[in-house]
Amino acid sequence: MEIELVTGIAAMERLRDEWLDLHAASAERTLYNHPDFCLSWLRHFGHHVASAPRSEEAHDGRHAHPFLMLARREGRLDAVWPLRLVQLRRPGPDAGLVTRLKRRLPIWTLDGLINSHTDHAKLLLRAGSEQIGGALVAHVCAKARWHRLNFGAHESATATGRALQAPPHTRETRRHHRHSRILRPTGHYSDYLAANPRLRKKIGRATRRLERDFGPLTLDWYSGDPAIERGFDIFVEVDAESWKHDADEGEALRDSPLPRAYYGELVRRFAALGRAHMCVMRLDGQPAAADLNFECDGVLYIYKTSYKEAFATKGHHRPGFVLQAMVTERGWQAFDAIDLMSDRFQREWQCDTYELVSQTRTATRPWRWLRSALPPRLPIDAG
Repeated sequence: MEIELVTGIAAMERLRDEWLDLHAASAERTLYNHPDFCLSWLRHFGHHVASAPRSEEAHDGRHAHPFLMLARREGRLDAVWPLRLVQLRRPGPDAGLVTRLKRRLPIWTLDGLINSHTDHAKLLLRAGSEQIGGALVAHVCAKARWHRLNFGAHESATATGRALQAPPHTRETRRHHRHSRILRPTGHYSDYLAANPRLRKKIGRATRRLERDFGPLTLDWYSGDPAIERGFDIFVEVDAESWKHDADEGEALRDSPLPRAYYGELVRRFAALGRAHMCVMRLDGQPAAADLNFECDGVLYIYKTSYKEAFATKGHHRPGFVLQAMVTERGWQAFDAIDLMSDRFQREWQCDTYELVSQTRTATRPWRWLRSALPPRLPIDAG
């Protein structure tokens, strides 16, 4: 097995075609380990302060090192692992000498491209290459200079999960479980609703309320150039009038140039593959809610939803819920599965459930902490 390290977005882009072939040959391919998804994230968040995971530590804004780890067997690419080495510092008032010294030491965190836009693990393995995945994880943990690991959410029963489960010379300090649900359409959509009368009543009631108070309801579906660009502009318009516009963090895309550029690149990349879909729900001709959706391996990922607050405050209106019901109906026969993304919507649909585990691990060898003040070291040495 040969292990390579790739740094710099230009070098990563040159790997894209080979990375796409590996993605097609993986038994665990998803939207989140697709090369276009990872490359978009790396380009816009790889070196940026805002991409630091939300935690009790504050990112110092000066040290972030994105890179790719590759594993080859007889020249064939069998594994790609996008990672980032980020320096964090503990905040808080100084206390005693030991505490003061400890707080001044930086923390090098090795993370798997995690921020508020995605928390999934990005390790991609060729089918049947589980041992290579484990060897790659062990190599990175042994060669890089780090103090804490956070690889992202993964299914523990998969080859990726087993590779990430317990790297050598580490101990688990935090574990988080959450359930994700995916809807697998079978039969006709009308039959599914007939078997779920409570859901059918909720959809009908929410739809009637919207049409009664705001006018006729229609759905526009944008796919491919140049329609997808118009759809994305409408999404930004809708998002600017959502609750996010008034949020303390200014989360609306119109007010956040970096996330807007990231989502714009995602749309362009997947539109070029014919796998980006913008869905806009209109009430009396006015955009009321919009979905940003991506398709990967027959699964439609409803990745981001937004709606204008004006259509949600009057009475008990649920424009986002109605939009996702319309998208689900439209995609029922077109896709093998639909990932509803939102926990609230997932609970209202009968879906297949799987557990995702994310864990934070720290080094068990004290010398790793004693070298905190040294410059970072990427896992360059081949193993």
